[in-house]
Amino acid sequence: MNAMDAMDAMDAMDTVTDTVANSGTNSGTGAGQAAAAATGPVEAAAQRVTEHHLGHSGYLTEVLRATGGLGGILLLTVLDTLLASRYLTDEDLGRYNTGALLARAAFFAPSFVAMLAYPRLARPTERRRALSVALALTGGIGVLGIALAGVGGDPLIGLAFGDKYATPGGFDLGADGWLFTSVGALLALVNLALLDGVARRSHVVSAVVLGGIVLETTVIVGFAHGSAGAIVTAAATSALATATVSVAVCLTARTAGEVTAVVAEVEDAQAVGAVAQST
Repeated sequence: MNAMDAMDAMDAMDTVTDTVANSGTNSGTGAGQAAAAATGPVEAAAQRVTEHHLGHSGYLTEVLRATGGLGGILLLTVLDTLLASRYLTDEDLGRYNTGALLARAAFFAPSFVAMLAYPRLARPTERRRALSVALALTGGIGVLGIALAGVGGDPLIGLAFGDKYATPGGFDLGADGWLFTSVGALLALVNLALLDGVARRSHVVSAVVLGGIVLETTVIVGFAHGSAGAIVTAAATSALATATVSVAVCLTARTAGEVTAVVAEVEDAQAVGAVAQST
């Protein structure tokens, strides 16, 4: 009886061992299948992202396109000065070149806003708020500069550049200083719009900048070159048109992430509606 009992006990232990082993194998298989099921969508998504990027013309092309747009805005900041050197002479040209310094100061003064906003502009969930704040700050700095140049007049010109540029005679830089400042302030908004386009991988604003270059050149060369005042007025008008279109493009544009969010909201609304109808 003792031997028989021992053998029965050993058989029972073997049965338990086999059961545990089979359970472990089945669990491992189930876990592997679950892991495969979980990683399947991730791998598919990664493959879609890879194919999406391979479908584009490449990183170098994107850099060249962005560089072209930013180079266009830099050309716009000096275009009126280049054209003025063709039509103005002597003292008027010297005063115009001095006024162009006001435009460049108004352009570069708020440039830090665009640089700080760029990382947030590249995030679809933060872009709208970042763009609104950046536009408000850039525009506010520009308005402040224009007001300062308009109120300061000749005393400000004399303080900044010397009395010889504020004395009467020839082009009145003190009276038109606010126009130079407005050119730079408006182009600062265009620069912000360009960076937003780079963040969205869009080149529409670059095309707008090209149109602004053509517009300003056509107006000044065509008829607005009889005096320094006419040239800077044409430059300010062209900058206003370019800034208006550029900002409008940014405010109406949507990133891929924003479009996905809108589609998700629509699908959720449709699902809720279907559930409500079924009940």
